[in-house]
Amino acid sequence: MTALQIVNTSQEEITLPRRTYSQGSVIPARGKHPYTVKVLEDATDYEIHFIEYDYTKAKKIPVPVSADQQAADYFGNEKLRERGCFIKPVGEKITAEDLEKARETRKAWLQTLVEAGDEEFLRTKRVDNIPGVCKRAVRELGVKRDWAVTAPNATTQCEACAGRVELLDSGKPPILCTFCGYPMDKERAIAEGLWSPPEPKRGPGRPKKEPEAQEN
Repeated sequence: MTALQIVNTSQEEITLPRRTYSQGSVIPARGKHPYTVKVLEDATDYEIHFIEYDYTKAKKIPVPVSADQQAADYFGNEKLRERGCFIKPVGEKITAEDLEKARETRKAWLQTLVEAGDEEFLRTKRVDNIPGVCKRAVRELGVKRDWAVTAPNATTQCEACAGRVELLDSGKPPILCTFCGYPMDKERAIAEGLWSPPEPKRGPGRPKKEPEAQEN
C-alpha cells in the first residue's frame, strides 16, 4: 500500500489520539516553514478471541489497517481538513495551490467558530461559557470580540515529560518546560545559558583522551 503524508499548513500543533493500532503522535505546527508533514504507513491491529479467562492465552488474529483507513479515521474524527490539513501520497509534490486551498479551508472553519462564539455570547452573556477554541479563532483571524479578551493560548507538548505547555502570546513555546525544565526552544536556551547539549558518548572500548602534559 502507498504511504501517505498528512500536511499541516497551520500554526496549530495537532495531536493524533492513540488507537489500538497506534500509540498516537503529534503533527507539529508549521512554525517558520510553509507546512509540516506526518507520514502514515500501514499498521496492524489485532482481533482478540478469549478462549479462556487468562488474557495471556487469548488468540490474537492480525488485522491490517491501511494508511488510507487511518487517514479516514483521523480526518473524520479530528477535523483535520477543517484545521488546515490535507493528504498527499509520499513522494508526490506539494503545490502552492494545495497549500492555499488548505489555508482557505482553515480560515472558513475559524470563521464558523467565531460565529458560534457570537451565538453563545448572545444567548448567555457569559464569557466563561465560550470554548477556548472559539477565542483562539478570534485571535488567529485578527478580529475583535468582547468575549475573546481572555482567550487562552494554545499549548504544545513537551517531548521529555509529555506535559501540555502553554505557548507565549507570540505563538512561540517558552524557553523551558514549565513542568520539568526541559528546553522547549533549544537555540534560545543555549544562547541564554540555560541549557547545554549533552556531549556525545564515547564508543565502546575507546579510551578516554588524557590531557597533554605542558612543558615547563
